[in-house]
Amino acid sequence: MNSDKYLLDTHALIWFQKNNPRLSSKAISIIENSSNIILFSQVSLF
Repeated sequence: MNSDKYLLDTHALIWFQKNNPRLSSKAISIIENSSNIILFSQVSLF
């Protein structure tokens, strides 16, 4: 199984969690694709 890795920007992480319409449909589909590995900085959580 091939997995693509994506580093999520802090804004994209927050927008995804809040269902913000500024996040593109392409970004949403990448994040929701279970075969992708989504990474984000732990600093984003503080």
